[in-house]
Amino acid sequence: MISIVIPAFNEEERIKGTLKKLLEFDSKYKRLKEIIVVNNGSTDATQTILMGYSKKVKLINLPVNLEKGGGIRAGIMAAKGDNVLFVDADNPVAVEKILEVENKLKTSDIVIGRKVKIKPFSPVRFVLGKSFVLIVNILFNLDIWDVLTGFKGFRKDVAVDLFKDLKFRCWIFDLEILIKAKQRGYKIDKVDVEWRYDNLSKLRPLRDSIKIFMAVMKLRSSLHEIK
Repeated sequence: MISIVIPAFNEEERIKGTLKKLLEFDSKYKRLKEIIVVNNGSTDATQTILMGYSKKVKLINLPVNLEKGGGIRAGIMAAKGDNVLFVDADNPVAVEKILEVENKLKTSDIVIGRKVKIKPFSPVRFVLGKSFVLIVNILFNLDIWDVLTGFKGFRKDVAVDLFKDLKFRCWIFDLEILIKAKQRGYKIDKVDVEWRYDNLSKLRPLRDSIKIFMAVMKLRSSLHEIK
């Protein structure tokens, strides 16, 4: 069975909708070992809301924000399922895709969501996203379809191996994980997903692209530390 890990930082407006869909999915398919929500140093009502789900959801409270990578790492290390899937708190992918991820993890070590359709479509997001994937594939020789997608599944032992010594907790933790995965010979597969952005999305394409690019360069200069 599969553990779902959700990193949550100030998600009071979105987390209830995501949990509702996941709990309905589990009621129908009975495939979830657990739902783990990592309250990543939230300063809004996220923790209070999550306490209302204490009988159905495993809650990890981090006193300070450890960035997205640090929050996901905390959830993965606590997971009890044979497989683990991390998803964004706004639930941008249809929950039924969990079944496809779990099926592909029978023959692969890692399964990555590949965005084949984005709603609402944004030319800026599209161009920046494709450019980023092209750049990192050239810089790191990865041949990966979608690097930063917040929908990635792992066999539990593989997830622990890749996350236990995480060096980059910011946006590019995904890139560090994928570099390690390639170095260690793990088999990577994909599932095609329709990605839905809502009007509460925290990503600001132009501003955040600069931050991500700078972080990529820092990671590039630290490659010797990633093994």
